[in-house]
Amino acid sequence: MDAWKIEAILDKVPINKKGKKQYLYKVRWANSLVTADDFPDKSILIQFEKKYFNYEIIGPVKKGKGGSLIDITNISWLIQCKQTGEQKEVSYKEVKESFPEQLLKFYEDNLAQLI
Repeated sequence: MDAWKIEAILDKVPINKKGKKQYLYKVRWANSLVTADDFPDKSILIQFEKKYFNYEIIGPVKKGKGGSLIDITNISWLIQCKQTGEQKEVSYKEVKESFPEQLLKFYEDNLAQLI
């Protein structure tokens, strides 16, 4: 595996090692591609493969003007992984097929007051 690209330094923590003051840096890694062999703990890989990561639907990515109606089935939707905070745009069809419970909850939370 190649070295991972550091995206940002988040914090600097002083430590004493053999009587010398040193620092540990809390960093945010850039997205990286790895093989299955690079996972020391295979359980997270298994969870990902079985789609156990909990996603929350943020909503449709609006492409229209302020008050105009938008066909939500023909635009991208934004979803967010609860564990990692990663967001991605997916089609309505993928949301409907892969995350039906979350889609229903989104509708209940956001549209119930309009009915």
